[in-house]
Amino acid sequence: MNLNRLKRNFFYISRHRLFMILLCLVLIQIILLWLLFNFYDQVNFYFVIFIVIFFSGIFYFYIKKNISLLKKNLISNSNSSRFGEFEPINELFTKINKGFVYKKKIISSENETLKNTLNLIDDGIIFLDIEMKISNFNKKSKEILMCSIEDENINYLTDLTQSFEIIDFFDKSKTRNSNEIEIEFNFPKKFLKVRSFILNKIQNKFMLIISDLSDVYNLDKTRTEFFANTSHEFKTPITSAKLNYEALINDFKTSKGENFHFFSKNIYEDLNRLEKTTNELLNIHSLETGNYKLNLEKIDFLDMFSQVKKTFSTIIKDKKITIVHPEDKIKIKLDKKLIIQSLENLLSNAIRYSEKQSNVDINYYINNNEFVFEIRDHGIGISEFDLPLIFQRFFRAEGNRDYEHSGLGLSIVKHAIELHKGEIKAESVINEGLLISFSIPV
Repeated sequence: MNLNRLKRNFFYISRHRLFMILLCLVLIQIILLWLLFNFYDQVNFYFVIFIVIFFSGIFYFYIKKNISLLKKNLISNSNSSRFGEFEPINELFTKINKGFVYKKKIISSENETLKNTLNLIDDGIIFLDIEMKISNFNKKSKEILMCSIEDENINYLTDLTQSFEIIDFFDKSKTRNSNEIEIEFNFPKKFLKVRSFILNKIQNKFMLIISDLSDVYNLDKTRTEFFANTSHEFKTPITSAKLNYEALINDFKTSKGENFHFFSKNIYEDLNRLEKTTNELLNIHSLETGNYKLNLEKIDFLDMFSQVKKTFSTIIKDKKITIVHPEDKIKIKLDKKLIIQSLENLLSNAIRYSEKQSNVDINYYINNNEFVFEIRDHGIGISEFDLPLIFQRFFRAEGNRDYEHSGLGLSIVKHAIELHKGEIKAESVINEGLLISFSIPV
C-alpha cells in the first residue's frame, strides 16, 4: 500500500465522516437533555440514559474498528520494501549510511585524481590557507624543498620547509592577488622561483608554485664561463706568439738574429697550442651535438696504447716516470681516432700531475662483457668538492690552472666514452693521486 492510501486510512475517521458522527451524537444528546429538562414528568429518565449510552457505544466501536484498521496498515507497510512506502528505521539508516559512503568514495576518487595530476607537473604546487595549513601538495614540492617528512605528517608549510625566505614571502603575499620572488640557497646551491596566488579571498585559500631554476642559472653560468675561458684559451697563445714575434724582430735589429731559432720555436709552440684548443673545441661541439659519427673497427688495444705512450716519451723521460701496464693483447671494436685522443688526454693528465720518479699504473681487462680501462697517478689528487666537476668543460682544480692545461681534455674523454655507450668515473684522495676508469660494452 502506498503512502497516499495510508494517509487516507489514517484520516478515515476524520474530516466529514467523523465530523458528521460527532455532530449527530451531540445533537441527539442535546435533544435528549432538552426533553429531559422540559418534559421531566412525561419522559422516562432511565430511557434517556439508555439512549445516550447506546449511541456512545456505537460511536466507540466504530472508532475502535477504524483504529484497528490503521494499526494493521501501519504494520503491513513497516514490513514492505517497495519504493515510496514506509520501511523499518534500521533499513532507512542503512540507506543513508550507504549514501554517505558512496559520496565519500567519490570525493576520495576526485582527490586521488587531483593528486595524480599535480604529480605530473614539474613545478612544486602547494595549496594552503592563511594560517599556512596545507590542504594539498605534489611530490615535486617535496623534492625541490628537499623535505624528508612522510606525507601524512605534513600539515603546515613549516613542515615542508624551514626556509625563512619562503615563509616570510608567503606572509607578505597574503594581501596580494599574486606575487613572486627568486631565492638563492647555498647548501646545496639552488635557485628557486616562488610565486603565490590568492584562489579564494573569502575562504582565504592560496596557492604556491615553486620552480627550480638551478639548471637555467647553471646553464647561464656555464655559457658565461665558456666564453670567458674560450677567450682566455685563444688570447694566451696569441699574446705569447705576438710577444715572441716582436722579440724576434728586435733580435734581428740588435743581434743579427742570433736567437732566431729560440723565438721561432716559441711561436711554433704557441701556434700548436692555438690549433690544439681549436680542435678540442670543434671536437666538443661535434660530440655534444651528436654530429660525430662513430667509425668502429676491431683494433688491438695494446698496440694502440703503445702508440699513445710513445708520444709522451720525452716528458716521461724528463720526469723519470714509469708507466706500468699489462701486456695482454685484447681486440675490441672502437673508434680508433676518438679513443686515441681520449687516451692521450688521460695519460697527459696523469703524467702532468704525477710526482717525479713515480709510477702511472695502467690496467685493462674484460669483465662481464665490458672492456674496462683504469689509469691511476700518484700525484696531488683532487678534492672531494672538485671531484664531481672534473669532466666539465674548462674545469681546472684550484691551484692547477696552468698554461699547458685547457680544461677540455676530460670533457672530451667523457663524451667519447658515452658515445661508445660506456661509463666513466673518477676516485681520488688528496695527496694520494687520482684514479679514472671507464667501461665500454664489447
